[in-house]
Amino acid sequence: MRLGYLAGAFVALAGMVAALVFLAVTAAGAPRTVAAALGTDGADPPGLAVRRETAIALLTTACLRAAGIAAVPVIEPPTAIPDADLDPVAWAERWGFGVSTSVATPPGPPVVDVNLQAADRAGPAARRRYLTALHGDGRRLGCHESASEQVLGLRERILAPIAPDLARLDRAIEADPAMDAVLAAWQRCVAPVSDSPRSTRHDLGPTLLARFADRLGAVRASPVDLARLQATERRAATAVARCEVAYAADRAPVAATYEGPWVDRHRSTLERMRAAIAAAEAAWPTVSP
Repeated sequence: MRLGYLAGAFVALAGMVAALVFLAVTAAGAPRTVAAALGTDGADPPGLAVRRETAIALLTTACLRAAGIAAVPVIEPPTAIPDADLDPVAWAERWGFGVSTSVATPPGPPVVDVNLQAADRAGPAARRRYLTALHGDGRRLGCHESASEQVLGLRERILAPIAPDLARLDRAIEADPAMDAVLAAWQRCVAPVSDSPRSTRHDLGPTLLARFADRLGAVRASPVDLARLQATERRAATAVARCEVAYAADRAPVAATYEGPWVDRHRSTLERMRAAIAAAEAAWPTVSP
């Protein structure tokens, strides 16, 4: 099982549900959300995922060269999520959580690390030197990890000054008495597929992913058992997706009473951060076609 695909599938489902939170707030007549103010309420612009991977590869290469290793960029393709245009429930009906249902999905072509090939030709010492520079030695980050943090952590770094305020905003929303009924409704909704009545929205997804991954190993060799597991996974994922959609709709009006005024008070700051994100992403290194 390809862990990257599993994570991507689950993120795709979570991301689509998050988009519905914004849509629910918009439909309620209060489109004043942090995500909207930052321009992160919809799908990424076309090509952004490719530009991220390209930037990581070029920054990694520059780091390796600074360490004295004659490297060339090795660009990883972004994780491909099938049917990403489907709504959350339809996606879950087709793909479940992407665990047992992805068994027949052929992996993409492997990315050949020509730098590692060159190090192998130069001998064991050169290989160790390259891998240490690339991935670190346990005491410091390697070039790849450092470049990944620089690119993937960009938005978090820009938003760091308001992170405490955002955390307080989220706590205020969750502490609203109306959220007790919203959460109770979600827990009743997911009860048929949850092992515990105390499951939370943070732990249920990973728990179900692990459950189906564990069961997959025992049934992979049997087409009949695999088909049964896939059907079970689709039912569970569809149930969770429906519960998440309902939760988003129920939470939206509660959140709007806090988030709208908060955005109004911080609008100039959010607009500056939005511009900073756009400028920083535009400044990522690129390669010519």
